[in-house]
Amino acid sequence: MFRSLDIDQQRVLVALSIFENDASAPEIVTVSGMAKDLANSSLDKLIRLTLIREKIDEVTEEPRYNLLPITRKFALKELNNDPNLKKISKDLRENLSRYTSKRGNFAKSLINQYSDYYDLTDVQKKALAFCEDALSMRSAGQYEEARKSYQRAERIIDEFPPIFYEWALFEWETGYKSDANWLFEKSRSLNMPKKLRRKISMSWVELLKSMKEFRKAADILKNLIMEYPGDLKIKHQHAVMLSRAGYYGQAEKIYVELLTDDKMSEEQELYIHRSRMQNLYKQGNRSEAREIYASLESRFKRFETFKSLKALLFN
Repeated sequence: MFRSLDIDQQRVLVALSIFENDASAPEIVTVSGMAKDLANSSLDKLIRLTLIREKIDEVTEEPRYNLLPITRKFALKELNNDPNLKKISKDLRENLSRYTSKRGNFAKSLINQYSDYYDLTDVQKKALAFCEDALSMRSAGQYEEARKSYQRAERIIDEFPPIFYEWALFEWETGYKSDANWLFEKSRSLNMPKKLRRKISMSWVELLKSMKEFRKAADILKNLIMEYPGDLKIKHQHAVMLSRAGYYGQAEKIYVELLTDDKMSEEQELYIHRSRMQNLYKQGNRSEAREIYASLESRFKRFETFKSLKALLFN
């Protein structure tokens, strides 16, 4: 029977024989190194020949495949007797080792990361594992498979903000900013720890800046200020976004208020002064911006970020 199978079907059997229990189609594709279409057609053929079994995972509702006991025994016998198959098995085991190691490192990273925000349940950890699969697939250039992994994570638990946050970052990095924007909005709409809300919000603001959606970014920061009224960075960014959106007067009021804080560091004060002078310049108050620069020059002239403003303000 084994010899009657084509090389692709044999390769799928060898791949399944090295998994301890069962495997998903994406896992088989990754470990076998086969094209997705070839792997799927081979799986279908092997199921019809009753050499492997398909079952649906109760949690993910995705198909998983395993060898029937008699098929596993037969496959292992062939592997021991055929040098070529033995070499294929060795190569695939190395692939599996790299895959599980990479997935384990990714998973450990995300699980550790979100353990700072949640007492993670098993279901949440499983969802994060699918996010890790997506990261692995993205690294391999398998973008559609990566999206499917995020979709699997969503099917497991659809009210878990980290899924949509990680997915948003993926879409942003692959150039789909509109999709990323929607996913950021989805993640922000869900209940989450305050600390995580700040992280997601600030990342979303960075995306909106790249899309030149400054007014929307300002609104997000304004809402965040209500949760973090003493956060200087959020207030500063709020003023910057208002200025970029053309609300120069509102931005000026915030800069003036921020500069009354005598607890900020010298570097923080420098950046706020710098943003304020740029805002005044864009507003048309160039003489006031120049006066501020002249009054601060002796204090901040050692900073390149300060000196670089001179060409803008005095030319």
